[in-house]
Amino acid sequence: MKQHTSFLLLCGLVVVGGWALRDRGIRRDPNADVGALSFGDYTVPFYDAWRHKHEVYPYECWTDEGYDPSLSEVPRDIQLLCCMNYGKSDIENGGFHQFFYNSTGVFAPEMIEWCERAGLNDVADVIREAMAVLTDGAYPRSKRQRMHALERFAYPGNLLARDPFDRINTRFFALLSHNGSRYDDAANTWLVETCGIAHLEDPPVKRKQEE
Repeated sequence: MKQHTSFLLLCGLVVVGGWALRDRGIRRDPNADVGALSFGDYTVPFYDAWRHKHEVYPYECWTDEGYDPSLSEVPRDIQLLCCMNYGKSDIENGGFHQFFYNSTGVFAPEMIEWCERAGLNDVADVIREAMAVLTDGAYPRSKRQRMHALERFAYPGNLLARDPFDRINTRFFALLSHNGSRYDDAANTWLVETCGIAHLEDPPVKRKQEE
């Protein structure tokens, strides 16, 4: 009974699918296994399914002093994808005000790099604009310094005040959701073509013989 229940649970929650992005033209490798995990009607994008499968969380590379890719064994290009994904999620949750207030704000310069290299230059420009609203000087990696910079703005929870990032938030959301899956397509392309990860089973660290 226990085995039967476990089997049904596994089948009901996780299905390893062959999500072929045949109509999206995002991969050069015709043998790439752009598989994903399906939960009911929702299919997890390849990059996200792969990241969770291998528990890739290289966020130790970012500190108040800045970004040091040597702090993780994960290749730098994968680090950039992870920081973009985490930072994007925080912005979607609470806008740039929350992003800068939280520790995720340390990702901003590398998010710009990822967007530019991934062909999302307009998104990079929006992030850069938000950073310029926060401060007209050097971008503060320190969370404490960002919180201090935000003090001159009324807290966005105050209904009598207008969040200075509202307009920028709207542009950010619109650009990444263009055609429904613009960000997911760019992230899948990055993982396959830039990072060389074509299958869910591919490891995040290069094999020694390939280095």
